Amino acid sequence: MKLIIKGVLICYCTLGFLNLYSQTNDCSHINKERNKQCLEEKIRNDHTYFPENNILDYEFNSQQVKICVPKSDNQIRFWVKSDSTKPNVSVYKFNGEQLIHNAKLKKPFYTHVFELNEAYDSLKIKFEGESGDIITRNIFPKTTSFYKKDESFSIIFYGCFQPFTVESQKSTILHDAKNPFNYYFRKGFQDIANSEKLDYSPRKEKERDGIILKNPKLIIGTGDQFYSDAGYLESALKNHPLSAWGHTCNNPYPLLDLAAFKEHLHNGYTSFYSFSNFRNVLNRLPSMNVWDDHEIRDGWGSHGDEYINDKLNDSLRPYYLLARKAFVEHQLATGPIKISDDLIEENQSLHQELKIKNVQIFAFDLRSNRNICENRVISDTQMNDFKKWSQSVKENSEVLIISSMPLFYKSNLVAEGLAKKLVDKGELRDDFNDSWFSEPNVEQRNQIIAELIRMRNRDIKPIIISGDAHVGAMMSIWFKKSGENSKDNKRLAYEFIFSGLSHEKLGENRNAFQANLQKRSELVRVKDPTQTLENFDVYPVYEFTRAKLNFGGIQFENGKKTVVSLFINGDNEKNIIQRYLSLNWTENYNEYLSKTTKPWHWYINPFKWGKFRPQDVPYNYISFTNFKE
Repeated sequence: MKLIIKGVLICYCTLGFLNLYSQTNDCSHINKERNKQCLEEKIRNDHTYFPENNILDYEFNSQQVKICVPKSDNQIRFWVKSDSTKPNVSVYKFNGEQLIHNAKLKKPFYTHVFELNEAYDSLKIKFEGESGDIITRNIFPKTTSFYKKDESFSIIFYGCFQPFTVESQKSTILHDAKNPFNYYFRKGFQDIANSEKLDYSPRKEKERDGIILKNPKLIIGTGDQFYSDAGYLESALKNHPLSAWGHTCNNPYPLLDLAAFKEHLHNGYTSFYSFSNFRNVLNRLPSMNVWDDHEIRDGWGSHGDEYINDKLNDSLRPYYLLARKAFVEHQLATGPIKISDDLIEENQSLHQELKIKNVQIFAFDLRSNRNICENRVISDTQMNDFKKWSQSVKENSEVLIISSMPLFYKSNLVAEGLAKKLVDKGELRDDFNDSWFSEPNVEQRNQIIAELIRMRNRDIKPIIISGDAHVGAMMSIWFKKSGENSKDNKRLAYEFIFSGLSHEKLGENRNAFQANLQKRSELVRVKDPTQTLENFDVYPVYEFTRAKLNFGGIQFENGKKTVVSLFINGDNEKNIIQRYLSLNWTENYNEYLSKTTKPWHWYINPFKWGKFRPQDVPYNYISFTNFKE
């Protein structure tokens, strides 16, 4: 009987995915008439409803301040946001007496970036209405010595921040109200980012001083820091109180007219930045962000209706450009790129380059020019800029490459298919089309991997940081020339996924069956079949992966190995588990394999879940038992 059940499941999943995968290679599956009908008939004119009541660390706050990446160590840049009631902003020294700068914020999002050519430890920002009423915000920028070399420092990473859920057709709440895991996890993010001393239970090493990451200098968002379709566990609702997009047609369609969509983006970004645990980090440390699909709509560029003859679909173009403008003004503006109107209207690539101390960073933009009908994820301009950047990097240096979609993390089709069918309720086509492993995307993906090989042959050490997958993961990528013995393998790169700081799917509120099924679908992603390109074989090996709340950090210390940490929520809501790896670029492949148990490939037996333990990744417990609320 067990064999019969297994056989039925394998056939069911395999046939389903063969049908699905056959649709990823062209755009013939798009029912254009049905999509047009959805666009014309489904739009409603009322608005969305973000939570208004304060709870836990959520304090709805229309007047906001964030630190930006400075242009030099002697400069301070910061971003402000308000609304129509208090559009006048004045900047004072912290004593509140000496006016330094002022500005009047403009529609539609009331944002502005101030640049001060002098360093300040603290500033007072006053938001004033026409009637004279004032709200004050204080900031404490930590951007001095941002570029100073020969200094130990750390960078913190997060993504997939979706803290809201649906209560009723016109009511929304924090999912923290039902489950405290997200709340305490955000508290941990704040304390670690602000170098607070924490209770620390060591494993595999001696007691440390309680500082988890030393001298944080930068926050990097790996994608989906904002959801235009928040609360998508209830995506089938006709009048969704949180989402701007409906999901009852072939592809997501607008639920709001343009005026309401503009209001949705303004109020949505205000709500997403209204968490005190978040605010206490962003008003101290600068942030650099990439966008992904949810900043626009789920699966943007991978449905096939976004472009007609490689030009933006007239029906979707105004929505896309508004979402793009909102991302540029709220997230991209805090990074190193100079913001201009042309950046929005001409749909230029939003990839970024930054050098902090001795570490160079390249951040891909995987959404602006993505068009599955043209087999394109990034523009030729962006690809050429990446290659020029890689060739400019000095030998014997570690570099960071940010890709919102994982480069080497591949789903297991059978296990993933069953999990998606029973857990995710139909987000299949765009999920598979989005992946770098989707057939239309493989050519550009291989160009990037080939460039990584060229970099590694120059003794450049790529550290890839990814998002999207709603997991925390640590991977080691190996390569060798085709035909060489496996002992000649060298480490090509590391890839780390930090994706799920707050999320309605990653809390502990799933039933036991769903949680176990998703866990198993993640654990079976052990090792891809060998990939061969340009006479090289590439072997991704998984060190550790968990579908839990997570964020990450990298510690760069002079004279020591770089240490990468993955923070995931523990079984107790007041505990965080830190998994960490000291990066080893000279390790012998056979020595590395001797630490592992031989992984099972999914195609050998997709129901053998337990043989996944490539390496004993050290860990520590960070306790919030004494945390005072």
